[in-house]
Amino acid sequence: MNSAELCPLRGGRLAEGTTTFTADFGDAVVVARHVPARVCSQCGEAWGDDAHAARLEAQLQQAKASGKPVEVIDLAA
Repeated sequence: MNSAELCPLRGGRLAEGTTTFTADFGDAVVVARHVPARVCSQCGEAWGDDAHAARLEAQLQQAKASGKPVEVIDLAA
């Protein structure tokens, strides 16, 4: 097992999975469900890659621009 497969926090194995990400913009809260990530088997910490982070950022900004105080988006869709 190489170090890229280990969690830098607890040393557990990283496995493909999903997580929930919450962004608080002060005047709006956006919850992103089913965000692709590599999840630690020991501590549950989720690690994303650059491509998924860019997609998440774009969708968060779109949701924020909707003007709703609370928005839930699903990245599995």
